[in-house]
Amino acid sequence: MNLYKAGLKNTLYNYLGLIFSVVFSFLVVVILSRNLSVEEFGIYNILLSFLAYISVVSSLGMPHVLRRYIPQFYEQGSYSAVKRSLSYVLALRFITSFICAVLCLVFIEPLSQLLKVSQLSQFFFLFSFAMLVVVQVQSLEVALEAMLLHKSTNIIKAAYAMLQFLLYFYAIRSGYGLKGIILVYLVVNILLFIAYLFVCKSKIFTLPQDKVPDGVPYKRIRSYALFNWFTNATYIIFDFKTDFFIISFFLGSSFVGLYSFATSTITQIYRLLPITIAATVLFPIMVRKYSRSKDKEELQYLFRLYNKMVFFFGFPLAIGVLVLGDKIISYVFDPKYLGVVNLFRFIAFAQVINMFSTALAYFVKILEKVHYALWARVFVIYNIAMEIILLKFFGLMGVAFATGTAWLFNSIFVFFLLRRDIVLIYPGKSFMQIAVNSILMGIVLFLCRGLAYNIWGLALLAIAGVVFYLTANCFNRAFEARDLQVFNKMAGAQIFK
Repeated sequence: MNLYKAGLKNTLYNYLGLIFSVVFSFLVVVILSRNLSVEEFGIYNILLSFLAYISVVSSLGMPHVLRRYIPQFYEQGSYSAVKRSLSYVLALRFITSFICAVLCLVFIEPLSQLLKVSQLSQFFFLFSFAMLVVVQVQSLEVALEAMLLHKSTNIIKAAYAMLQFLLYFYAIRSGYGLKGIILVYLVVNILLFIAYLFVCKSKIFTLPQDKVPDGVPYKRIRSYALFNWFTNATYIIFDFKTDFFIISFFLGSSFVGLYSFATSTITQIYRLLPITIAATVLFPIMVRKYSRSKDKEELQYLFRLYNKMVFFFGFPLAIGVLVLGDKIISYVFDPKYLGVVNLFRFIAFAQVINMFSTALAYFVKILEKVHYALWARVFVIYNIAMEIILLKFFGLMGVAFATGTAWLFNSIFVFFLLRRDIVLIYPGKSFMQIAVNSILMGIVLFLCRGLAYNIWGLALLAIAGVVFYLTANCFNRAFEARDLQVFNKMAGAQIFK
């Protein structure tokens, strides 16, 4: 099996499916930001923050076991281990998430007072059912991605995103408000769960008998799962969703609405990048290749290539947001959020740092050095402390600065820990070339800002910026001959020269 070619094939499936789902998810953010009040938008994101925490706490590290070991078990022909792993994870996560949801319901009134959100309790009961379903959906999706079953899953995700958008739009137009939005969220996730379960039953639970004896390294898996659990339980403190709780505690849900607008919109924009979409495909491929060869030289090269692609897509987008951020908010979303335009711009650059941090996390998992990521969680203390301090003096921008710098320090720390096991080097020359091309594009966008006088002018200017950037990269190339060979292997043709 040509894993590079499989990578492109599944990345294309991923892109075609996810570009559809991301566009509709983006439209969901647009209609919510335009039609909900700032306070309601804040409550909506606080509920999603509860979901994120319950998802992590109830996971016990199991989704990471699926993502890391299903490709290995499948490659080794241990099909019963694949099926048994998924079954155990689904059962275990249902029990743990149910316990977490019940505990939240019991203490919802004190939590409402603590977060200064008086309306939280009236929405949380219905949302708790959605949380139980979403946790199961997450486990099924991880298993399907680990098996490279992206064609089926992305068709389903595209249908889910479209249905969610249409029903959200109907709920808002019909005057059902935030409670109607939550009911729609529950219904569409139940349908998504049913669809994923059907694919798993036909593609995973019908796998043939083992090619080799079932030699599952239970002790190693338990250790891997627990380290990942503790790592993620602390890593979520680095996430914007923790910022929502801190902001709500000190300032209330209206300020959460402003902050969550900036963070959620930028996150949705970055989800559309090819490297973000390809990541779920590339990780299991890298696991399979390293499981076969144990070739650290190739892994070093993949590290350089992956990070080069991260910067190639992420940095020019941040430059574009820097130049056109106010236009994007005014024409795409709602002018009522122009007060956080500088926060919007800052988070675009912080998101690039987060992409590098995610890349390091992949290689930590491939090398099974998850304890390194756990050690790096010492910066959680810095993150929380600095958020509380900077919030007082610099408001929402201070919170974002604390989170962004925590990501940076965490990445630096993990990078130097990994160098104890493998020599990792960032492609500095390529980064410089990409930065030059991006800055040139930014200058062109700045000089032509006046053309973006409405949403269509903004769209045309953005397309022109992309064309200019890609043209600049044809002359000032950041990718070397070996990179182009990899791209050609993936494509199955000599496209890149």
